[in-house]
Amino acid sequence: MNVSNSRREEPPKRGRAPREPKDPREKAKHPILRALGRTLATLICLGIMVCSLAAVAAVYYAVQATANDGNLLDLDNIELSQSSTVVATDPDTGAQVEYATLRSSNSHRVWADLEQIPTNLQYAFICTEDKDFYNEPGVNFKRTIGAMINEYLLPIYSSKQGASTLEQQLIKNLTSDKSASGVEGALRKLREIYRALCLSRAYSKETILEAYLNTISFTGTIQGVQTAANEYFNKDVSQLTLWECATIASITKNPTNYNPYTNPENLIHRRNFIMYNMWPAGPAQRPHRHGSGQTARRQRRGLRPGGGGYL
Repeated sequence: MNVSNSRREEPPKRGRAPREPKDPREKAKHPILRALGRTLATLICLGIMVCSLAAVAAVYYAVQATANDGNLLDLDNIELSQSSTVVATDPDTGAQVEYATLRSSNSHRVWADLEQIPTNLQYAFICTEDKDFYNEPGVNFKRTIGAMINEYLLPIYSSKQGASTLEQQLIKNLTSDKSASGVEGALRKLREIYRALCLSRAYSKETILEAYLNTISFTGTIQGVQTAANEYFNKDVSQLTLWECATIASITKNPTNYNPYTNPENLIHRRNFIMYNMWPAGPAQRPHRHGSGQTARRQRRGLRPGGGGYL
């Protein structure tokens, strides 16, 4: 047997098929994609750096701009003009009776402790002005960002949006810092946000709510809910009924448009809207505390139990 011949007759072994050459255009894509990726990553990093520097600058500005606030936001020792009550002794009974009230020329305010203010009145303001009052740190960042985008970047809402919490509204009531437009408006909002965060950390929600309810403005020189109850319903704030609480909470949005003496119909519609907002959480579902169910239904329609007017 010829071994050399048999080896020659063996079929050749199959090797791996040679790779097909890649399209030169495909190779050219990778460097471009890599360049785009690097550019995008660089832009993102630069954006983060710019935002970080802007945040640091904003905090520094807010701290410096509010450094001289002093006792301006000291809620334990608020210095506001208040009306004085002159008391006299009744010669027949010996009881102390109110003789006269001395009012300031630009404001009429009588302070009321939070314990004197009905829960329905507190809730009427919270559900109307700041529904997340007890859960937020003094600022509603979601609403604030939305309002800023709508105001300065893209009008995503049909009208100007408000985002102020009760803390921010209290700061407006206690300070003269009220610039509202342009760059000054943006800087004022920045100062207000910083002050609101500090206020929320320094005081309880109850202290803030009490100060707010005693500093809000109504028609004319009327300041605070105690004076509003005296002027509009001739009673102490602690005696207000549910619908009276909703009425007082309605006026502050626009004291001129909702003036009970000049625009009673506007006020009735606004009051009914507030009572509708109060309804889901419970206070407006308890008419038995303020009369029968029929009486409560008449009041929600803008009627008093005995007639057509509400004041």
